[in-house]
Amino acid sequence: MRRIAALSISLTLLAGLACENEEPRSTPQESTSATLEDNPRIQTRSGRPNLILITLDTLRADALGIYGQLEKPSPRMDQLGREGVIFEHAMTTNPETLPSHASILTGQWPHHHGVRANAGFILPEAELTLAEILEASGYRTAAEIAAPVLRKETRITQGFTHQRGALSRNVQLKQVPTQHDSEKPMTRDGSDITNRAIEFMKRYGQDPFFLWLHYFDPHNPYYAPLGFRNDFRESPYHAEVAYVDHQIGQLLQGLDQLGLSENTVIVLTSDHGEGLNEHGEPTHSYFVYNTTMRVPLIIWAPEQLEGGKRVSSLTRTIDILPTVLELLDIEIPDDIDGESLLPLIEGTEDSDTRPAYGEATRFAATFSLPTLRYLRRGDWKYIHKTNPELYNLQEDPNELVNLADQEPQRVADLRGELEVLLKTHPTEVDPAQTEIDAQVAAELIALGYVAHAPRMEMDAGESPLDLYGPDPNELVAGAEAVARAHGYLRRERPKEALKLLEPVRTQAPESTQVLLLTARAQTQAGLESEALQTFETLLGLDPCEYKGRSEMATLLRKQGRDQDYVSLLDEGIRTCPDNKANRNDLAWALSTSPDEKLRDGPRAVAMMEEMLAHEHGDTQAAYLDTFSAALAEEGDFERAEAVSRESLRLLEIANAPAPIINQVRLHLLSFREKKPIREAVN
Repeated sequence: MRRIAALSISLTLLAGLACENEEPRSTPQESTSATLEDNPRIQTRSGRPNLILITLDTLRADALGIYGQLEKPSPRMDQLGREGVIFEHAMTTNPETLPSHASILTGQWPHHHGVRANAGFILPEAELTLAEILEASGYRTAAEIAAPVLRKETRITQGFTHQRGALSRNVQLKQVPTQHDSEKPMTRDGSDITNRAIEFMKRYGQDPFFLWLHYFDPHNPYYAPLGFRNDFRESPYHAEVAYVDHQIGQLLQGLDQLGLSENTVIVLTSDHGEGLNEHGEPTHSYFVYNTTMRVPLIIWAPEQLEGGKRVSSLTRTIDILPTVLELLDIEIPDDIDGESLLPLIEGTEDSDTRPAYGEATRFAATFSLPTLRYLRRGDWKYIHKTNPELYNLQEDPNELVNLADQEPQRVADLRGELEVLLKTHPTEVDPAQTEIDAQVAAELIALGYVAHAPRMEMDAGESPLDLYGPDPNELVAGAEAVARAHGYLRRERPKEALKLLEPVRTQAPESTQVLLLTARAQTQAGLESEALQTFETLLGLDPCEYKGRSEMATLLRKQGRDQDYVSLLDEGIRTCPDNKANRNDLAWALSTSPDEKLRDGPRAVAMMEEMLAHEHGDTQAAYLDTFSAALAEEGDFERAEAVSRESLRLLEIANAPAPIINQVRLHLLSFREKKPIREAVN
């Protein structure tokens, strides 16, 4: 719906933009020497050590010298590894940023914590994070986050008293050129993360602290500062690795100058790697090969661990939480999937006793295919998909020789183990899925992700290992085309988008995501009849595809087909009664239609009262605005004015975009004049 697109900013999101616990802004510095000048060393304390968790977005393990990179872009991180413990075969759980970080911070598999993709998921409030555990143990907690994917509203920052993200005020954003079919991503420059971390340690270093630093620089688009680009002309990706390595060096220098090094544990890892066109994968989020699923993992703890060790056993990023808790002498929760790595470091556990698991939902979101999954046991790795794959990583580390046909029993054994692992998720967990608003969608698209939540088999009541449809390896070009089509539509270039989508639609005729984009492009191009037909096809495949129904209703409204417009929304209520956004659309239509025969104020009020009673603090601005319009249609202008005034107050506190605030102000003015809202046809 047109007004949903304008108003679909949740009040929690808006409050988060305004109310993050930030430190006063100081001008970013080029080096830590300026930051630390004239500051005395912080007195090293006895007792509990500090913890710094560094997550380097999109960093392949083999991008570092200590993992075999010949270009040597990472001397500072290599030195950190040589002084600490290097885990040679650490595996992540997901090639997307939000779900993989959720696993790091909870110690759980994705199907346990419920966050399965960047789009359409939030960490359930009931999940216990590392920050919450340390905060309860007396630690001061802070997070410096570089990308909006990890926004506060995803609840990934539960337990952090101080937090600053890419959407916070007065942060230094990375400067990158705009690509021809996309927008500039809003991400923080690595220097801003480093400088703010040092500011925090200067201010609070006397207390035990947990500091999470998320650097985004190695993520596409690769555009490191000029000097680093010149040093790595043949590989812009490794230029970014060199730049973030420089930032790690600045951080370590600051830590040392503040006298905090000896009493600090540092964990350095990545959420996922980067395809770099291996296996046909240009970036990440498509597949589960080691290019994206094997990540660096270094633990540097001079007081607790003997340095210079390399652990060759298979490890997982879910093991980070229990490991640091044991290092800090804090009780480890019972209901986590990870295990402490200390027995492997100390040599008291047999190698390769723990399996690694991961999943990718890009093809599920784009083509409604099954989730792509892997299970690794020791050197053997099984990839579960239409054409299964099996690799012996000791003999074939680049995963080039598929042994599935030669090893059918091993495939069966690993598949059975995968099935058992997937059945161990809790039976009762807070819902992790959430609506995707226009702002979040735009930011994900700018970063190259799909702004569409995947259909999850377990949520649909199906076996998570059921297979159907084409093999994902056959659809990489189509997935890339869909991503580029998103960019063209954002720039209102529908003809280019349709040209990209036409062959993809032929290849995947039942992809609701492709159908939705096609209908949008047809609408933009003025092909309204074709767009309505495409919407009908889409809803025939998935009647609960809200965006398709909403946008089809908007098109019918534009054509003056008010009865069809309301009937389509009413059908959505009957078919998908739990869809709040569809209820909101219908209530707005019943409250504001210029056709008196279609208006039904009492029904609209009842619908909104029932829906708002179950919001539990996550009310969207659009819902409040609709409720006030429904009250006005019923003639209760006093309540309508009160609800509208509260909505406006929250929007203004959150510094919402001016068009949204102005629209609500006009509504409030109408209510004061005892006038209901009447939406004219555009």
